[in-house]
Amino acid sequence: MAGPLGMTGEALARLRPHAIALWHKVQVPARLVLLLLVVSVLGYKLNEIGWGILAHNLPTNPWFYIIFIVNYCGLPFYETIIYNWLWHTGARVLPALLRKRVYNEAVLEYSGESALFMWARGHTKVGDGELARNVRDVNILSTLVANLVTFGLLVGVISTVMGRLGAGDAALLRRGTLFIGAFVLLLLGLIAAFGRRFLALPLGKAAGVSGLHMLRLFTYMGLLAVQWHVAVPQVGWNTWIIFIALQMAVSRLPLIPAKDLFFTGLAVHLGGRVSAVPAMLAGLFVASSGLNLMVHGVMYMVGHLAGVKPPPPEVVEDIVQGEAEGLTFDPQSGPGSL
Repeated sequence: MAGPLGMTGEALARLRPHAIALWHKVQVPARLVLLLLVVSVLGYKLNEIGWGILAHNLPTNPWFYIIFIVNYCGLPFYETIIYNWLWHTGARVLPALLRKRVYNEAVLEYSGESALFMWARGHTKVGDGELARNVRDVNILSTLVANLVTFGLLVGVISTVMGRLGAGDAALLRRGTLFIGAFVLLLLGLIAAFGRRFLALPLGKAAGVSGLHMLRLFTYMGLLAVQWHVAVPQVGWNTWIIFIALQMAVSRLPLIPAKDLFFTGLAVHLGGRVSAVPAMLAGLFVASSGLNLMVHGVMYMVGHLAGVKPPPPEVVEDIVQGEAEGLTFDPQSGPGSL
């Protein structure tokens, strides 16, 4: 007789096709509605500041743009080290990792992992099952480390500068901190409960990958603070910590389109509360968001002209659901069974 877990797994298996069909119907209009809402709110906030004032306060220091490009390449650079360690690819995996970033941030979440999996099938001698497990595990460890760092940042912000925020903003920040903390505990609980069935990498490699992700995040945050500081040196470093924590928290939100624009809207809203130069901050964050979108567009077009297209939705679903060879879900033994 099947136990409760088995019955739950069978019920989920029956519901899954209906859930996927419903998601296919609503995902595009839902994302468009969210995108229009984000753009509308951002436009309203910028209009309050004034478009002329905004244009006058766009960053002019060339180091702002140089540091941006260096930081943009940081994620694929560190992931090149990680995947070379796992697959012995050398630097030839770097273009695939650049495309992975663009697809995840500008097309559809997890489409980047799917594109990387498809690239690796044709450029490595690793089996499909191990490829999919590696992509999944690197993504899980990246998520865990990023949420741990974000939780620490938010706790630091709450304990030091909460008095500079309004009551509504402070309450929202506390709820976000609690949510991220609960998610970290959930991930750690799953790893502890299911072990190798949830995370297939050996402990040594998992620790090494986590360490590289941690180093990547601190490199990213340090460069980001310097990039913002050279553009608006009037603002103190503690204020940049607030905005870095906010950006890290926004990047953890699932299914939000154009997260750069969403963060820019929040940052413009908070600018007047935490700084004496809100117009300069608005110009800074608008420039950062626009740069990111422009580089995404250039990278996407380069990939398109080179004949590299995003993976179809069904491939994305397979990676998300872990149904590549050797990653089928066994309701009797828990998620991520091998």
